[in-house]
Amino acid sequence: MPLRLLLYMAHVYERIVDSGELYRRALRKIPTPEFIVIYNGREPYPDKKTLRLSDAFIGKGRDHALELVATVHNIAAGHNGRLLAASRSLSDYAAFVSMVEDCRASGLSLDDAITKAIQECKKHGIMRVYLESRGSEVLNMLLTEWNMEDALRVAREEEREIGERIGEKRGEKRAAYSNAARMKSDGLDVELIVRYTGLRPEEVARL
Repeated sequence: MPLRLLLYMAHVYERIVDSGELYRRALRKIPTPEFIVIYNGREPYPDKKTLRLSDAFIGKGRDHALELVATVHNIAAGHNGRLLAASRSLSDYAAFVSMVEDCRASGLSLDDAITKAIQECKKHGIMRVYLESRGSEVLNMLLTEWNMEDALRVAREEEREIGERIGEKRGEKRAAYSNAARMKSDGLDVELIVRYTGLRPEEVARL
C-alpha cells in the first residue's frame, strides 16, 4: 500500500507542478501529504496500524533516503467505534459495507447484495444524497472492489492448499528415503527397493 500511495502521489505532484519549475533555483513549495487508509475487509486487522514504505526495502537496519508512512484505520464492524462516532461519512460507509456483507451472507449474489444495500441505505437516510446522485457509479466500483477481494482470497486459499500438498509430498518422499535406506542396509535388491518405495534406481544408489 505505501508503494501504491507513493506512485499515486508522484502523479499528483506531476499534475500540480509545472515541469519548468523543477529546474528553477528558487524553492517551490508543495502541499504536505498525509496518507490515511481505511480498511473494511473481512480478515482480522487491528484498529490502527502504521505502514512504512521502508518495510519493503531489501536493506534493513539503517536510515533510508526515501520513506512514506501511512496510517490504516479499521472501520469494520466492532472496530474504531469512537472514530466512526466522530465522522458521519465514515459511519455511513461502514454501515453500507456491513449491509452488503449481510445481504451476501443471506445468499444474494454480489450484484444483488450491493443493489439491495443501496436501496436500504436510501430508505434509511444512509449516504442518501451520494447514492441518489451516483448510485450506478458506486455499484460498478464496489463490484470491482469485492470481486478483486474475492479473487485475492481464493488465490491465497489455493496457495495454502498447494503448500500443504507440497508439504505432504515432501513428507512422503522423506519416508520413502528412510524406508529405502533401511531396506538397502538389510541387503535387499535395488529393483525390489524401487518397486516398494517408488524411488528411482539412481536415488536408491545414492543412499
